[in-house]
Amino acid sequence: MKQPKVVHIQYKTTAVSPDYRLHKVFLKSGIESNIISLTPNIQGNESVFETGRKGRWIAKVDTIIQSRLVKDFDTKSGSFSYPVIGSDLSKMEQVEDADLIYLHWVLNGFMNLRSIEKLARLKKPIILYMHDTWTIT
Repeated sequence: MKQPKVVHIQYKTTAVSPDYRLHKVFLKSGIESNIISLTPNIQGNESVFETGRKGRWIAKVDTIIQSRLVKDFDTKSGSFSYPVIGSDLSKMEQVEDADLIYLHWVLNGFMNLRSIEKLARLKKPIILYMHDTWTIT
């Protein structure tokens, strides 16, 4: 049986982040695995890719817009984020080549609902790791 190709999508990748830990386990198990990150903090790993300057710019602008939209919200119960712009990752080579898309923490202007919808249109299985309640609110 052919091993699936997995792509993890994570806002910030570090040596201890869930996406990187799973990535290492997949590689050790013989599963081809790549990571796409807005801000990777992993040096010298050829299977960790970043969205680049455009992705960081989109996230920065998105964060500014979000902060203005929610400036009057009562934060006693926690913060609320509504990603406005988001990056389209559906045409990245690592996503196109993957058999399975693993979404981790994709906020802070990294992706929005439209970005996730574009991934869903690829008709590939998507696992959404619920690190917090954003996905159900």
